Parts: sequence; C-alpha cells; structure tokens
Amino acid sequence: RGLVEGEGLSFRAAAARAGLREGLVGEWARRFGWRRGGVGGAFETPPPPGFAWSPSPALQGRNTRAASAPPPLTAEGDARACSGRGGGAPGARPGRYPPELREAARVRIEGSRDGMERIANDLGVGRGVLYTWCKRFGWVRPAPPDKGGPQHYRSKRWGRAYGGDAVGIARDLVTGSVLPLRRIAAQAGVSRATLCRWIVARGWARHPAVKKPGRREPYGPAVVAAARALFVMTELPTRIIAARVGAPPERVTFWAKRDGWTRPRDMPDPHGRVRGRTRRRA
Repeated sequence: RGLVEGEGLSFRAAAARAGLREGLVGEWARRFGWRRGGVGGAFETPPPPGFAWSPSPALQGRNTRAASAPPPLTAEGDARACSGRGGGAPGARPGRYPPELREAARVRIEGSRDGMERIANDLGVGRGVLYTWCKRFGWVRPAPPDKGGPQHYRSKRWGRAYGGDAVGIARDLVTGSVLPLRRIAAQAGVSRATLCRWIVARGWARHPAVKKPGRREPYGPAVVAAARALFVMTELPTRIIAARVGAPPERVTFWAKRDGWTRPRDMPDPHGRVRGRTRRRA
C-alpha cells in the first residue's frame, strides 16, 4: 500500500519491489480501495516518515515471486513508473501517460533490440501499452544485423529454416540437370523428402535426358536363353532348371509367364492330340 499510494508506482512496479505477484497487488487494491498517488501530487493517505517496504518473512514462500523478481527499479525508473495510469502531475488527465515516458519508450523501441517485456519492466508500463503505441504512432523496430548469408524463410508446415534461394536452386537443378535427387537436395540445403514434396506440389518435370527409374533385369540375356531352352525342350522341374542356370525358381516361373514359354507336354503329338492333364489344367 505504501508503494502504490505513497510512491505512486504501478501494480507491476510495486509487485516487483515488494516481491509479490502483480495480480495479488491488484486484488488488494480493489479489495481495500487503494488510490494511486503521483510525484508531487496530494495523497489520500500520506505514508509515515521514513517508510520503506520490504517483503515479510511469512510471504517469502507463499504468493510471492521473490526468488525470480527483477532487481529494484532505479530512481529514474521509479519516477517514470509513478507517472503511469491514474498518476502524473496535478491536473493531468487521468489514464494518460506523460509525453516524456512515451518518448523514452520510442527511443528504446526504435533504437535498441531489447525485448518488449524488458522495456516494459524498465519503464514501469504494461507490454500491451507499448504494442498499442507502436501501432498507433507507427514505431518500427530496428532491422536485425546482416549475417552475410542468404535470406531465410520458414516452412509453414514444419517450421524449419531454409535458404531464400533454396527453391530456385532446386527448381533449376531438377528441370535442367541430370543429377540424382539426393545430390540436388544436398546442393539446395534441404532433405530429399522435402525436395520430392516440392516436385509434386509445384509440378516440376525432370530433364528429358534423365533415365526414368524402373526395375532392371538382374540376369543377362544368356541366362534367360539357357533357362528358356531347358524349359521348352526338357521336362525338368522348374527348381532344377533354376539351379542349373543360377537363378531362383520364382524368376524362372516369371520369365515363362512373361514370354509365354511352353513345356514339351503342352505341345500336341504327331496326331494333333494334347495330353488330358494339360487340357484339364487349362
């Protein structure tokens, strides 16, 4: 109460000085009807001589922020905090901040890279007030220092930072080169999955000289020809043929179905008759 009524500090500044929560100070002010004073103004209840507030030992571990409270404000900060809402010089319009405080806020916001929370704590005002002033008066924060690298942006889906020219580099390499996707992704500075997602989303087409991916035959034409000769001219089982040519039985069966190989038992005899087993199987 001495800090709010006597020195005219805001609830935030008074809570920081007393080591309490700002909401608790506001609750006490509403419950007991405290009226905030100002520097040079008349107080409803003047503080006793030599009054200095300090947190009670009983409040050190309860409803307090003494462990994480900011350092006490200086005399300049106290004077600025005293001129907050509801304070100021006699005759000043209530609910307004003095021009000196607003000018100090403008200098800090436009001339430094300090956070809004830190500036608000130093000046003794709310952070929302600073944002309101920035929007109303058009204050602009200083640009970040140039690090010498490419401009960066963030992906909306994952939030990862990529180089500003990563999309252009990837597009040029995908459409105008025959490099594999993993090498294109490494040069663009992104992952292969991201590069594939960009290709599908943006409809990029690979260079005409790029060989389209497909299954390759792991066995040469000589192996296929030997398997066909044994399959067509003998009655050997498929597993024996596969063992002789050095290929799996499934591969020999695949070749026979793909190329339409026939076994000798499927061929008609000299009289034009086909064995009954083959006919029933068909």
